[in-house]
Amino acid sequence: MTACGPPHRFMSADHRRLDALLARATVDAAAIDLAPFGEFRAGLIRHIGMEEKVLFPAAGRARGASLPLAARLRVDHGAIVALLVPTPTPVIVARLLSVLGPHDRREEDPGGVYDACDEAVGPVEAERLVDELRRFPAVPVKPYNDGPAVEKHIEETLELSRRQWRAKEPAPAKRRPPRPCSIDPSAPAYWRLLACAASSLTRSDWTIRLKAELIVP
Repeated sequence: MTACGPPHRFMSADHRRLDALLARATVDAAAIDLAPFGEFRAGLIRHIGMEEKVLFPAAGRARGASLPLAARLRVDHGAIVALLVPTPTPVIVARLLSVLGPHDRREEDPGGVYDACDEAVGPVEAERLVDELRRFPAVPVKPYNDGPAVEKHIEETLELSRRQWRAKEPAPAKRRPPRPCSIDPSAPAYWRLLACAASSLTRSDWTIRLKAELIVP
């Protein structure tokens, strides 16, 4: 079994850190604890920034072409960021997890994007890249916004994210046993929150305009 390379291990460890913060924020499935959620929110936006500004571009340069799934993952990032705009509720968190769970698996699973990054940059460049990722600064975030346009924008970005994955994805390589950096969706509150996801998600056909309300260029 091939071990995860340094970028894969670093980014997967950040997933675990964010998972722990969200688990703390959702101990009570009926009410979100805003203190750990605020840490999760800021950390997730920084994580997206690390991927968009450092990891994906470095891998693309090394391989001479963009990563195959990079464009789709960026669309997911738009939906994730949109869901971090309003004050969090159990329904909002359920919708967030409906995107974030599959998204993280596409990054971490064998043959996923993090494996592609490891392979592209090679072992020498990988260590320098991890150092750059580690030094990536915190991203300023705006206060929560529950304005009337926010929900429409959430629906638009969620629909765009769902639509792009409706086409059958390429069959994955033969499944291997989970590696230490695989997703571990074991937090009980996650599943209680996901139970309401089906009723909260709607399918719209609006024109999509991605806006990164929280990320300051």
